[in-house]
Amino acid sequence: MNTYVIGMDGGGSHTRVAVADQNGKIVSYVQRMVATAITIPMLSKMCLRVSELNRHTT
Repeated sequence: MNTYVIGMDGGGSHTRVAVADQNGKIVSYVQRMVATAITIPMLSKMCLRVSELNRHTT
């Protein structure tokens, strides 16, 4: 089973979320506006992407 890490930078000008594999390779990246109400849906989308990656690699 592969391991994935989700990192988020929620700031006043941008919100960035990235998913990296166990080797540090970025497998998904999203950048949007400020960290407000969009942050939770964006995180949910990234978590679903990680779930899809896990299904395809196991």
